[in-house]
Amino acid sequence: MRRLMLVGVLGTLLLGAAGARPAAARSNDGRLALGAAQTLGGVSGIDLVRWFGKVGFNATLGAEVVSPEQGDSAKGVALALGGLYPIASADSAELSIGGRVDLAYFSRGDQSATQIDLELPLRVEWWLAEALSLSVEVGVVVELVPAEGRVIGSGAAAEGTGLSLGDSGLVGGAGFHFYF
Repeated sequence: MRRLMLVGVLGTLLLGAAGARPAAARSNDGRLALGAAQTLGGVSGIDLVRWFGKVGFNATLGAEVVSPEQGDSAKGVALALGGLYPIASADSAELSIGGRVDLAYFSRGDQSATQIDLELPLRVEWWLAEALSLSVEVGVVVELVPAEGRVIGSGAAAEGTGLSLGDSGLVGGAGFHFYF
């Protein structure tokens, strides 16, 4: 069922892109966007996008600290860095492709782990107003899970390499941005 939904979403995106105007219809050159997002690999937090011409550079940063009444405290930090390139644009939407690297570190007690993911997102961004947008992503994620177990994402917790298409059914990542 998940595969059928994913094929339907990708088909809709591709059909929409086929009828859309060239990506030059909207210019984000020089704009800065601040918001929140979750990447395909599972990094979630504050998201920053800076556009230089047709290329957008993106950084997502998330952190957590847990201090339970009993048991070991835990802390983690995750960072995703990547780029986006628009391939089709319409009046209030844009379809982009990109690449991203996720780095995540988590520790609890005397154990710690670091995980690296590589992402190839296909992203649709809708502008609700000139300065406000919503985005969703699907794509491919290559995960390098450490011996200590998974740090981010959802999948098998065992050490090894994983490959996923999308990560959670309909969309793998989502976010919102305010453009300056």
